[in-house]
Amino acid sequence: MKKLKCIGGTLKLDIAPCPDEVKHCLTPELAKLRPYPDDKARPCKELLEFPPEEVYEPHYLYRNLLFVSPKTVNFVNYPNKPGISARNITVRVQFLNGEGKESALPVIFGRSSMPELVSEAYTAISYHSKNPDFYDEIKIKLPATLTDAHHLLFTFFHVSCQQRKAEPSSASTPIGYTVRPLTASLCYAEACLPVLLEPPPSNYPYITPDINLPGVKWVDNHRPLFSVSVTAHSSVHAQDKNIDSFLGMCRIVESGVVPTRIGDSNVETELRRRVEVLPTPVTGVRSSNIEVIWENVFVGKCRGILFASVYRVPKNTTAQVAADLDDLESQLQHMLASYPGATVMLAGALNCGLLKPAADSPGRRLTRLLETYGLRIANTDRPTYRPANSLLDIVATNRPDLITRTGALRPGGQRDHYKELNRQCRAAVRRDQAAHLQRQLAKAGPGSVWRVLRPIIGSKKEAAVPSATPASRDRRHRCQFGCRV
Repeated sequence: MKKLKCIGGTLKLDIAPCPDEVKHCLTPELAKLRPYPDDKARPCKELLEFPPEEVYEPHYLYRNLLFVSPKTVNFVNYPNKPGISARNITVRVQFLNGEGKESALPVIFGRSSMPELVSEAYTAISYHSKNPDFYDEIKIKLPATLTDAHHLLFTFFHVSCQQRKAEPSSASTPIGYTVRPLTASLCYAEACLPVLLEPPPSNYPYITPDINLPGVKWVDNHRPLFSVSVTAHSSVHAQDKNIDSFLGMCRIVESGVVPTRIGDSNVETELRRRVEVLPTPVTGVRSSNIEVIWENVFVGKCRGILFASVYRVPKNTTAQVAADLDDLESQLQHMLASYPGATVMLAGALNCGLLKPAADSPGRRLTRLLETYGLRIANTDRPTYRPANSLLDIVATNRPDLITRTGALRPGGQRDHYKELNRQCRAAVRRDQAAHLQRQLAKAGPGSVWRVLRPIIGSKKEAAVPSATPASRDRRHRCQFGCRV
């Protein structure tokens, strides 16, 4: 500690109450949010959250960012070279689409004193340390399409404190290089990479750094020396390796160009394998047929209201009911733990008969499950599907005092309406399919008629069209809630 130098500094914090309406606000992509009345005013930048746990919510806007954070590098065993030292180290980060300086893309967000987008970024210099730690975070605006040529290039420099006559005119000397390829996958978070002594060889973007190429000089005999964290926040590229692998296989099937490593005869087998390794739902219940959409709505300054729209396939075997209710219970546990104290409104078609249910019937099991978590079914007296005199659709809440009235806007049994709706759906699908085939033929040319039409003409199965819409899918319900006076 005695050898470390103390560098003085001043930190100034301005703390003020948050206004009701924030003006001159910029998104993490530096896009202006309304209201923005004065372009010369000091902006207020929105921070992007890095939650410690996964947050499952849909994307409401386009986002395609990559955050690169160099962590540490170990040059303790760096070979001695005349006039070259590895002590005052900085790292240059570049995002390239190919080889050479001209391939560096201006997609790196600059600092406050720099242009908005630059082609390179440097970390802070660590003084007289061969094993420095870095604390910089570099934000990159990713292109919508990533190819095998896109990659991150890290260049290490030694920065001289004093200019000497024997040294070159530049104060910085390159002492190492390493590469992180960026294919269509952004699934990794942290990596530890080996470092080259000389500039990378030709075609290096297509070669991962863990391959020890012959004739290439490495620092410390190809040991991983450089630790870096790469985090993607993207609504375009998949961040799960299994989903990314599945989507990659779908692109191969769609394009019809099968790589030799897979082979035409193995396409179906490979596609099935990638489907099987897709991640399980949040709850981990694979055989569940229940569909739930959760939405947290804030009303004024009150606590949020958790709305859950539910649909359960009407299959009432013992195993299926158990899987569906286990799935629903796991989701309830997750949401109630994530939003403690929130008001819950759960509504939808669970297809469990609730009018005079038997002792161990699906309706009785559903009622017990909801009561376990403090939820009470508000509509228990009237059927929602009149032909069978069944109560299949529910409105459940942990605040029954907020429910003033419930009922079915369109009770079941209107078969003519469903037949007409089904006919319209089939006609719409046929029109879309015809337009799609015309576009494919216009794009591929007259010689590709058989290739375009073969999936339909050559198939023994009827072209896929939506089946008759079940009544429970189209029934609409109303639920009025408010404080009773």
